[in-house]
Amino acid sequence: MRLLSTSQTRSQRSQLDLEHELEANGFCLTPCSSLRFRYPLKLMNRLAKILILSIAVSLGGVLVACGGVPSNSVATVADDPITKDTFNKWMAIAAKSQGQQNPGAPVVVPDAPEFTNCIAQKQAALPKATAKAPAPTPAQLKSECQAQFDQQKGQVMQLLITSAWIEGQAKAMGVTVSDAEVQKQFDKTKKGAFPTDAAYQKFLKQSGETESDILFRIKIDALSTKIRDAALKGTDQVSNEAVAKYYAAHLQQFGQPETRDIALIQTKSKADAQKAQAALSANYSNWAAVAKQYSSDKASVATAGVKRGVVQGQDPNFTQAFAEKLNGQPIIVRTADGNYDLIRVVGINKGAVQPLDKAKASIVQALKQTQQQTTLQNFVKSFQASWKKRTECAKIYIVDLCGNAPKAAAQPGAGTVQQAPSQQQQAP
Repeated sequence: MRLLSTSQTRSQRSQLDLEHELEANGFCLTPCSSLRFRYPLKLMNRLAKILILSIAVSLGGVLVACGGVPSNSVATVADDPITKDTFNKWMAIAAKSQGQQNPGAPVVVPDAPEFTNCIAQKQAALPKATAKAPAPTPAQLKSECQAQFDQQKGQVMQLLITSAWIEGQAKAMGVTVSDAEVQKQFDKTKKGAFPTDAAYQKFLKQSGETESDILFRIKIDALSTKIRDAALKGTDQVSNEAVAKYYAAHLQQFGQPETRDIALIQTKSKADAQKAQAALSANYSNWAAVAKQYSSDKASVATAGVKRGVVQGQDPNFTQAFAEKLNGQPIIVRTADGNYDLIRVVGINKGAVQPLDKAKASIVQALKQTQQQTTLQNFVKSFQASWKKRTECAKIYIVDLCGNAPKAAAQPGAGTVQQAPSQQQQAP
């Protein structure tokens, strides 16, 4: 996890920034990409981008589903089945979504494991075969159906399994969402996304979803939000002791460093630097004139041959200047790029440290966000591991979220956590 380096930057980050950072690093309990249907933008934002960020909750003993998956189901989560009927419904929705990328093409729902209907549909849609372009064999079409099934299976199983996880976790935490809350959010989202009811009905027809499906997504999203709120409870409490400790450990972040004003004459050779040095008056009052004559550094020439506010370490060519006395004799320094600088310290500007009482607000903000990150990351790890152990999938429906998934590598289209699309990436 990338942490910001200065308290000033930390203090400017909002809770939304934190969630985006967690999401970008894969810290989502639900599939951040899930089923990317072509919702109108505002509706997509509410319905398809589900984030669960919560505190660790004791789940008691981990119960792995026993007795196998029922024949009419694709998986069980804590022994509760996800039926084939539910899976097939969402597979059809996923197929419609994919079909929108190729307008006019038939919507093909891969019917595993034999793919009889899928092969027949693909054969019916083929152009007339020729000697130069023979028709693909049934085996080749079956392979296409299998690939399509694997991809859509991964998306659908992600949605169904993680939704079951959320509902199970909410039950364990005593988190509930009323029908009235769901309906209120639905009405708000619908009003913002669709100018007319006809536009909404068109969306339902194109997406293949019913209003009940959308209400289901909104319910899951609402449960997610309430779990996240529980996660953040107490993380805004930062002790004075913690603030003082942070301040002492990061003192350099709360002040301005000491700087030097350095008189500079930059030359191409040591001989030129020596000529410039010889041309200086005893009290160096003609430094600006000599710099104008000899220096190749136009910026310092424009300021009477002086670079002001140089921070130690900012420019390696001025390292030696920080060991020199104020208003001492000029010295010749060979620079990293082969030039020769004639330098003299003409000003020392003391640094200033921001007092603790002035820095406290930004420190508290930084510590709050660190506490939130730590709490949420720990929960995500625990949540995913615990619920994965309680998830069993039938053989051909196995994805990475299943407790009985192979440990070596993720399955094609598996339910691995991915970064959610940004608003710019989501299609209206």
